[in-house]
Amino acid sequence: MDIKPLYMLEKSLQSRGHRMTKVRTSILGQFLSAKIPLSASDIQMKLSQDGFSTNKTTIYRELSAIRNAGIIKKIMFGDRNERYELAEDDHHHHLVCVSCKKIENIPLMKLEKRLDDEEFLISKKNHFKVMHHSLEFFGYCHTCQKL
Repeated sequence: MDIKPLYMLEKSLQSRGHRMTKVRTSILGQFLSAKIPLSASDIQMKLSQDGFSTNKTTIYRELSAIRNAGIIKKIMFGDRNERYELAEDDHHHHLVCVSCKKIENIPLMKLEKRLDDEEFLISKKNHFKVMHHSLEFFGYCHTCQKL
């Protein structure tokens, strides 16, 4: 996994004319420490815990700036909630529990090769340039299966 350090992410934003605020730095830090995609509500709750008083409009504006800089990407899991994660070099997929909403990142080494081959065939057959793909598995996590 190729995660850039905080100062490089800040430098990327600054090179696009954004100044670094404490809130923006805190949001970047949240993405660096997150193991799963974050929603605006997740970010707002963590900012509040860290003593920042921010509204959702500010958070979405910050997320937009960070996303436009190519640092994060938006993910949708079919529940109409936007989530974001670092736009890393390692491509991965997600397990989503339909009961407790737990999300888990899963690297799919063997399947990834077949997906890449399938993506190539789709591109060739349909004269379509695939920019990226998304694959999520929905079901019940270990804990929810026991309930």
